[in-house]
Amino acid sequence: MRFSTFSTWLMVSQKASQSTKLSNESISSILLYKKEYLLLGVYGLELAWNTQKNQMSDVKGKEMEQDRKGTVKNLDIDLNRTHQNYDLVESDLTLYQRVKERVDFAKETGSRVQKNSVVMYSNILTVPEEMAKSWGEEKTKAYFESCYEFFSGEFGNENVVSAKVHLDETSPHMHLHFVPFNKETGKLKENIS
Repeated sequence: MRFSTFSTWLMVSQKASQSTKLSNESISSILLYKKEYLLLGVYGLELAWNTQKNQMSDVKGKEMEQDRKGTVKNLDIDLNRTHQNYDLVESDLTLYQRVKERVDFAKETGSRVQKNSVVMYSNILTVPEEMAKSWGEEKTKAYFESCYEFFSGEFGNENVVSAKVHLDETSPHMHLHFVPFNKETGKLKENIS
């Protein structure tokens, strides 16, 4: 996944800094780690970002994971706090229905969608536990909102199908899913830039 990594994450960082009242000087470094993790150093701590490509057959599993449906195997999840989780994307549709709606739109507008096509990127953006304690609820929430706004601006608000913030684990994190439409062609495209 190519984002012009440095400039993109610097913009997210600066937006987060503005909304969380951090200074631009606090943004110290950006580096790519194992091609899947982007670590952003702030105050000597790291914000982690993981991304994964998904086919339509993967979407229901992602939905079950983020909505805590089925058997929960992760021992770090406190089901007594699951009610604190929230989604920045307001919709009565399930994640699967939202993705299917966008994929159907892609087909109607000329995209060739096959069984093995990438239809969704799953991103997990994490704020380490100590940083979340230092920031407090308001700044942590503002950071996630800034990330959501950035992805909405980059990929289209209609294509960001979920931005579920989990507060029921040790470190607050957001599961952000988007359908990869190419801005120039308006078609579904696995490789985004």
